[in-house]
Amino acid sequence: MSKGVKTASDVFIHHATKEVRGEKLKIFLEEYVENGGDHLAAAKTAGYANPKQAKKLLRDNWEAVQDLVMNKIGGHVPFAIEGIVRLAQNAKNESVRLKACQDLLGRAGYDQAIKIESKVVDATEMEDGALENELLELLKKANLPEGSVNIEGIH
Repeated sequence: MSKGVKTASDVFIHHATKEVRGEKLKIFLEEYVENGGDHLAAAKTAGYANPKQAKKLLRDNWEAVQDLVMNKIGGHVPFAIEGIVRLAQNAKNESVRLKACQDLLGRAGYDQAIKIESKVVDATEMEDGALENELLELLKKANLPEGSVNIEGIH
C-alpha cells in the first residue's frame, strides 16, 4: 500500500450503504484495486476457492471498490501537483512549461474565458409584465436595494 493511503480495513468496514464483512472480502477488494483490476488474481490472493465468484463480489461491493480507488488516487495528488509545478518551472521545452502552467491554472479555475451571451430584444416588443420582470432582474444584479428605483409608470 502507498504511504498515507488507507486500506479497506481502515475506511470501508462501515460503508455508506452496507457493512463490508469478512477479512477475505477486505483482502479481495484491496488486492483488486492494487493489482489494477485483475479480479481472478485478487480472488486467488484472498483465498476464494471459486474465483468465478469474484465478479459477483465486485457487483455486490462496487461502492467499496469505488471508494478504494478514489482513496488511492487521492493519496497521490500532492505528488502529481508537485510534478506539474516542477515542469512549469524547470522544463527545458517551452511547450511543456506552457502546458504545465495551463494545467495548474485550469485546476485553480482560471482555464477558460468567461462566456457571456447576450440577446438584443426591442423593449417595444415585450409585454409590460415581461419588461417589468426584466428591469427588476437587472436592478437586482446591480445590487440596488429593493424599492430604491421606482419603475411604476415606465412604459
